[in-house]
Amino acid sequence: MKNFVTTGICKPGLHYMVDTSSRISQMRKMVDEGKYFVINRPRQFGKTTSLFLLRQALIKDYTPFQLDFQIVSEELKADSSFIKAFFTMLIDSVNNYGINVSDGFTDYLSKCAKDQSLLVFSNLPGMINKLCSMSDKPLVLIVDEVDKAASSSSFISLLSTMRSMYLNKYEVKTFQSVILASVIDIKNLKIKIDPLSDEKLSPWNIASDFNIDMSFSVEDIAQMVEDYAKERSIGLNLAEASKALYDFTSGYPYIVSKMCSIIEGWIADGSREACEAWSLGGIMRAADKLASSELNSLLDSLMSKVKAYPDLKKMLYKMLFYGEKVKYNNYVSSHELGVRFGLLKVGENNVLSVGNRIFETVLYEYFIQEKLSEEDIAVRDKNQCVDDGVLNMDKIVMRFVKFYGEVYGGKSQKYLEKEAGIIFMAYLRAIINGVGMYFIEAELRDERRTDIVVSYNNHFYVVALKIWYGEAYILRGEKQLLEYLNFYELVRGYMIIFSFMQSKKVGVTERFFEGKAILEAIV
Repeated sequence: MKNFVTTGICKPGLHYMVDTSSRISQMRKMVDEGKYFVINRPRQFGKTTSLFLLRQALIKDYTPFQLDFQIVSEELKADSSFIKAFFTMLIDSVNNYGINVSDGFTDYLSKCAKDQSLLVFSNLPGMINKLCSMSDKPLVLIVDEVDKAASSSSFISLLSTMRSMYLNKYEVKTFQSVILASVIDIKNLKIKIDPLSDEKLSPWNIASDFNIDMSFSVEDIAQMVEDYAKERSIGLNLAEASKALYDFTSGYPYIVSKMCSIIEGWIADGSREACEAWSLGGIMRAADKLASSELNSLLDSLMSKVKAYPDLKKMLYKMLFYGEKVKYNNYVSSHELGVRFGLLKVGENNVLSVGNRIFETVLYEYFIQEKLSEEDIAVRDKNQCVDDGVLNMDKIVMRFVKFYGEVYGGKSQKYLEKEAGIIFMAYLRAIINGVGMYFIEAELRDERRTDIVVSYNNHFYVVALKIWYGEAYILRGEKQLLEYLNFYELVRGYMIIFSFMQSKKVGVTERFFEGKAILEAIV
């Protein structure tokens, strides 16, 4: 029986996985056209699995060598040791992957790796040319984890050599295609190619653009989950489950598989029935577990980047809490880094947004814990706001009105207009922490409104946060809130209005619309 895998290569027949045949076919077409390209995507985005499947798709018509530079990082300091390691890996690729080559080809590979007199870059074009001439099929070079070598001068020399041979491919034999996989875009590396000029150029500017979408669509996820459900004879609402998984992950391959693995784990250990585990509530709990309590190298790595790059951190904070719209500019380092790491994605009209709701939740939690220390007040309110395991959102809203007045009554309007959202979210988090979770309707967030969906023990709540900009604006907010209530099949919603008018009347009122109630608080 297959399983969901979150480490290493996903293999058809062993693991539940998305059908990537169309993507592999597009890559194969690039190889057929003789293109050199870089698959630069964030960590755990399916690069290694794609290279594995691509190599399998090529082996009938090509001689594909697959290398991994991660394992030779300590051997990249000297040209001779680098070239020796390069040819040794080519030999290992022949042996490990059962590549069909002649004995003479293998013998020459061994000579290239062992003959010390050959281990200089000036000899490399001739060595590659001879290998290509000895092969019955065109050679393809696939290299994974090239990030590990990006700072090596020997690696840059290898790229420069292959670039030169590519430009002269009609005169000398060289690789049919070279495919590199990395987080960084190798095309952006700059070196001095002409010693008589100060200009720095890319040694890999021959690479074709790689525009294949490697994220999973709703349909991709549905196909994988349906495969799982059929094999396990499990009944579930396929459309709801696949849509919810996509909504939380934006199709980030590792996160989709990880959430599926968490859900399957609950079913396997008997802690939840399948229909509950794969429901919207179950998927929300899986998202919460992944974002808040699951040990996770991907999230640890992302947060280390946030801490290491102050400009990126500042921009993320403003996007999340101030609703700031940022247009992507590749020449702004915080933009480029955010997209490279997968923290950010470029959307419609080139506007940046956080990569997915899991990343967004982790970032909210990080900023909230870092920013505020008044949460202990909310912790004391926790016992008053949970009745027999059911969250009493009415009490939370009413107690927040009091809390806000006591703690923030003397703060300036400028400060509170910016920090209003984080203040309530910190208060809410302290109460629901460990049991419930919340997420933000990111598409509707701006500097004047934030809509929060809360899940707590299979119950949903929608809280709209508004800054007072007139009655008409509040009426529009009420209409949007009613739409949320209809979507989540709720009859009660909540709105907290932050007003900075001197004549404001602080308090809580209940209003009714179309058979639904909205508890509105003005603070």
